[in-house]
Amino acid sequence: MRRREAPIGDFRPAMRRAAGAVAASLLVLVAGCAGVREPLGCSAEELKSQPVAPGAPDEASCIEFSIDATQEPGTLHAPTVLTAFPFDPANAYRLSVVSTSAPWRDGPAPATPEQGWKGWWWSFVGMPAHYGAVCPRARMYQAVCAPSGAPDHCHAADAKDFHPDEIGDPTCFVNDWAGHYGNNSGCVAVRLCKLRGG
Repeated sequence: MRRREAPIGDFRPAMRRAAGAVAASLLVLVAGCAGVREPLGCSAEELKSQPVAPGAPDEASCIEFSIDATQEPGTLHAPTVLTAFPFDPANAYRLSVVSTSAPWRDGPAPATPEQGWKGWWWSFVGMPAHYGAVCPRARMYQAVCAPSGAPDHCHAADAKDFHPDEIGDPTCFVNDWAGHYGNNSGCVAVRLCKLRGG
C-alpha cells in the first residue's frame, strides 16, 4: 500500500517533532527536580544564634547563626530573625558564610549561598528570574538578610561591607520566589559583624 504524502504546507510532522522535543525537555526537568526529594534544612541546634569574638581588626561585635533555605519569609516556618542584633543605618556591617552543612540547591539548580545560582545556564536564567524573587536586588538563591524582612532592603552573605537602608531586626533567608520554597535545600552558617567606626 502506498504511503500517503503530506500535502505541501502541512505542518503536522514538524509539530509532532517539536512536541517530542518539548516532552523530552520536560522529562529531563522532572528528573532533575526529583533529584532533591526531601529538602534538607538546618537542625534546631544549628538555628541557635550565638555571639562570637570578632575575627578581623575592623569588626566591633559579631554573631553567628544559620540560614535554613527551606524556611520561607512570611509563613508559619519563618526564617531566622535576630532580635538581639538590630540593623541601624548609622553602622556598617559584614555578612559572610562560615560553612554549609546541607547541600545548597534550588531543586535541580546548583548554587552557592554567596553567589546564588551558578553555572552559565542558571546564571543566564537567574538574571530575569530574580526580579520575581522575594529580594529583587539580590541574585536568585543567595543567602540574604533584610531589616525586618523588608524585601527591597536585603543584603547578601557575600562578605561585602554594607550600610542597611532601614532600622530593623535582621531577617535572614534564601532569595527565592514566594511560594516556591518546597524544593529548596540548604543550611549555611553565617557570621554577621558590626564594623568599627560606622
